[in-house]
Amino acid sequence: MSAVVTAVRAGDRAAESRPTPTPGERAGTPAGPTNPAAALTTLREAVEARATVRIAYVDNHGSYLERVVDPVRVEGGQLTAWDHRSEEQRLFAVHRITAVDAV
Repeated sequence: MSAVVTAVRAGDRAAESRPTPTPGERAGTPAGPTNPAAALTTLREAVEARATVRIAYVDNHGSYLERVVDPVRVEGGQLTAWDHRSEEQRLFAVHRITAVDAV
């Protein structure tokens, strides 16, 4: 049961941090960097500042997902981050990250 509560709270944090879409913008699409260089820069800054960010990425099945994470390091094409939803450290392939927003 606590895993369900944790997942719901993580989803709530992600929803609260999502910016309000501007006219013509699709709801649910993060407004952050969309090119890999900008995403990497934002992730590295978050690592240095120990800041929480919301990442949008495409998983192995082609599904668009969002996670609220605390980045630990970026190296070798991988983001190592504490995932608020699963409450564990996870690896994310940087090439699958489509946007990064500060929380």
